[in-house]
Amino acid sequence: MSIENYLNSFSSITIYFAQIDESNAPYKKGYIAISKPSKMRIEYELEDLFIMKNGLLLHRNKDLNSDNYLPANQILLGFLTDNKFSFATKTKVLNCNATHSTLTIAFKMLEDDSKVITLSLSSTPLQLTNVSIEDDNDIIMIDIEKIIKNPQYPKKYFDFNH
Repeated sequence: MSIENYLNSFSSITIYFAQIDESNAPYKKGYIAISKPSKMRIEYELEDLFIMKNGLLLHRNKDLNSDNYLPANQILLGFLTDNKFSFATKTKVLNCNATHSTLTIAFKMLEDDSKVITLSLSSTPLQLTNVSIEDDNDIIMIDIEKIIKNPQYPKKYFDFNH
């Protein structure tokens, strides 16, 4: 199974993660919930909530009790919400490596080439294990702790009011 086939193999997914931001942010834990097409919810423990739906991104700061709305393309992992993701049409692939146990692909999104996204997957079974996002100022490392493929979400789970 190719990486593209893996990314296209689910209609919904929940990814539990731990994130380290190398600039100055503390260690964070949270989850990403995706329902294809075009719906994503990222929630950090005790902190921020991001909901992507219909081309819009809500950022809710729980500490400040404030909401900001941004274009959905502000979220770099938005490509995971595509029904039929293709590296050939969405990205510029920079590097691809395979060992007996790991596959790694580094790429830039065509719409925002300022950041390098690297996906690391275990090869047997094929499963996402790490994501890194790097630009000139920072590297964000995301370690995948648990993945649930094709969960059912409550009807209003991706609504901005939820």
